[in-house]
Amino acid sequence: MSKEYNTAVMDTDSLHLQIKTKRMQMIQIATKKGLSSSETIRQSQELDALIFQYLCQQQ
Repeated sequence: MSKEYNTAVMDTDSLHLQIKTKRMQMIQIATKKGLSSSETIRQSQELDALIFQYLCQQQ
């Protein structure tokens, strides 16, 4: 996972913005390289980690 998306606690607004940005990046890469490309999968995993972190903060 890239260092900009580490597990450090972020405020909810910042985390929400990162989720939106990562989702847009993933869609762009998937459109260019396909859904099963390793780059798309890596972006998806990073997005999953951000969403998980967001959900944990909501509890």
